[in-house]
Amino acid sequence: MDMDRSTETLSLVILVVIVLWSYFRIMKGTGVLFDIYPTRIYVYGAAFLAVLVFIAWIYFRNSGLIANFSPAIPVICNHIA
Repeated sequence: MDMDRSTETLSLVILVVIVLWSYFRIMKGTGVLFDIYPTRIYVYGAAFLAVLVFIAWIYFRNSGLIANFSPAIPVICNHIA
């Protein structure tokens, strides 16, 4: 496998696009199946996805699974007098 940063980023972007495309196709199919207006199903689906992403972000941030690369001491000091 190529471990180049650009390949990793491109692969992640392609994966996210495919997952989002599949998610919105499932919502479109659900709207057709249950005869729901497309605007309503997309708003509810996007809100549900946003809540899931927010919960995952809070969980990973609080569990320490996401690395914190910020320095303990600020690099730029404000010496404005």
